[in-house]
Amino acid sequence: MSEYQALRQFLNAYLYMYYTDDYGDEWNALKAYVEESDDAASPLQSDIASLLSAGRTEAEISHVMKDDIRWGYDITLTGETWRGWLTKISAEAGRLAGEAGPPS
Repeated sequence: MSEYQALRQFLNAYLYMYYTDDYGDEWNALKAYVEESDDAASPLQSDIASLLSAGRTEAEISHVMKDDIRWGYDITLTGETWRGWLTKISAEAGRLAGEAGPPS
């Protein structure tokens, strides 16, 4: 169960059932996640890259997200693909990490 640990942590600790009450949307939840740790973005991006680079189909990615990571939300209900949504999460995590550099 150690595979995709950072992705699992982000999804289950920040994108839980009532995350919209606390964060409004997944982008604000991601911002909170990245800001909480100096190095939160890099492991998250690595997990996503590993998941997506394995040549998995959408069905296989869905299986990992639902059955292995055990995240209960189906992003495809919003019209997104798993691959597309995870790619956006990874890119935004990197952007946020770049913004959160040391204080000047």
